[in-house]
Amino acid sequence: MRISSLVSFIGFVLLITGVFSPILRPLHLFNMDVYHVNKPYAIVMLVVATAGLLSSILQQRGLTKFTAITSLFLVIILYIAALLKVSSAFSFI
Repeated sequence: MRISSLVSFIGFVLLITGVFSPILRPLHLFNMDVYHVNKPYAIVMLVVATAGLLSSILQQRGLTKFTAITSLFLVIILYIAALLKVSSAFSFI
């Protein structure tokens, strides 16, 4: 396995685990992760990550690059949405 394939494989595994990792823990009462906050968005992220995993295992460079760019775009959108949500939720401070 090439080094770039290994790096992309690790990145897609981290993306899959990141979907289920908590984004916010309000007062340590419950966890808010991507899957429980917005299931359709999380499913799209999981499908893209799974396609990236398979393409990196099967050594498909073009598909791996496409899924990597798509997943980066999805993560950037998620980050912007989280920032906007936090700034609007705590706008009284």
